Amino acid sequence: EKVEDDVDDGVCYQVTEKAENFNNAQITCRNMGAELASIHNLQENSFVRRLAVSKGAVSGVFLGAIASGKDNQ
Repeated sequence: EKVEDDVDDGVCYQVTEKAENFNNAQITCRNMGAELASIHNLQENSFVRRLAVSKGAVSGVFLGAIASGKDNQ
């Protein structure tokens, strides 16, 4: 599977069809020495969205996130 590079931030992304749920997606990424994509700004969001659409990920994608603030209880 081809790795896509967002040249503006130096982050590489790979779309895979191996995962059916969040836990499997996380395991798949970690087995490749990577983490699930995390979105930090509009530019990253646009890049990941375009990449997902171009790869036919029409049913959604799994993203990594960390809860913070009062909601993290």
